[in-house]
Amino acid sequence: MKKKSAEIAGTIASLALLVLMLYASGVLSPRYSHYGFAASIVLFIAVVSALGIRLAGMKDEISAQ
Repeated sequence: MKKKSAEIAGTIASLALLVLMLYASGVLSPRYSHYGFAASIVLFIAVVSALGIRLAGMKDEISAQ
């Protein structure tokens, strides 16, 4: 149960970071586009690391079975 809730939390965090990345790059709101490319790179790295943590958790779960 604990791993399932961690997986759901990782998915929600990944989606939230994706939305933040879209805001920072100006896709969802042109008002924030002056943050531009640097912010989108930082947020992309955050999304990739969050997905990496989630995949590592799934790998541990598979190896435990």
